[in-house]
Amino acid sequence: MIINNKYNFTYIHIPKTGGITLRKRLSEINGTYFHNPPHGSIKNYNTDGHYVFATIRNPFDWYVSFWSHERPNWSHDLYDRKKTNNFSQWLKGMLNLDLPIEHVYYVKLITNLTELDYKFHLYLYRSGIKLDNTGWLSHLTIFSCCKNFEELLANNNIDYICNNIKKYFNVNKFIQTSQLNDIHNYIDHPILHNHLKNTGPIHLNKGSHRESMKYYTEDMKKEVLEKDRLIFKLMKFRHFLFHIFR
Repeated sequence: MIINNKYNFTYIHIPKTGGITLRKRLSEINGTYFHNPPHGSIKNYNTDGHYVFATIRNPFDWYVSFWSHERPNWSHDLYDRKKTNNFSQWLKGMLNLDLPIEHVYYVKLITNLTELDYKFHLYLYRSGIKLDNTGWLSHLTIFSCCKNFEELLANNNIDYICNNIKKYFNVNKFIQTSQLNDIHNYIDHPILHNHLKNTGPIHLNKGSHRESMKYYTEDMKKEVLEKDRLIFKLMKFRHFLFHIFR
C-alpha cells in the first residue's frame, strides 16, 4: 500500500500489476510513504478523504505472469508440489482453490513467508470461507480493495459483488496495466495527474496478451472468463473477447 496524507491519495498495489515501477514514480511526490509488505487489504488503512486507485491486469496475462515469475513461488508449492511446471495443473488449482488441507500445512512448515497475499490464501483455508466458482485473482482483488472483504466472502455470492462494485469496492479508479504508459490520462487527482504526466514511461515486465494466450486451451480460456468474470467487469474488457477466441 502506498499512501500520501499530504496530497490525500492511496495506491493499492495488487501483485503483478506494474506496482513496483509505479512506486518509483510515486516516491518522487513529497509526503509519499510505503507500507511493507507491499500487498495487503485496504481494510487496514484509514483512507477517508483520499483518492484511491489501483492497477489491474487481464487475468490471462496475470496468471501466466504469476506462474512464470521467479519460479517456484508459494503457489507452486501449493498446487504443483511435484514441480512438474505444468501450467494447466497449476491454473486449475488457482481457479478452483481446491487444495487438500495437508498441502497447506506442508507449505507452512517448510517456509517462512511474509507475503500478505500468501497469508490471505491460507486464511481462506483456515476459515473455510471462499467464493464458489471464483478464481484466486478475484479473491485477491476483493481482499485488496474492499474494506468489508470478510463479509463479502461469507455471503458467497460473486454475481452480487459483480453487480454492486461501486457499493463495495473502496476504489475511485481502476487502471489497466495496458494504460500505464499514459496513466495520467486516467487519473482525476490533479497532483498525481501532473506528476505522472511529466515522468517517463512506466515499465511493466510482461508479454502481450497474444503471447499469454498460447498457454491456454479453449476450455481453459472459458474457465478463466467464468471464474474471474469480476476482473473482466472491472476492466470493462468486452472488446478484448474478440481476440481471445479468434
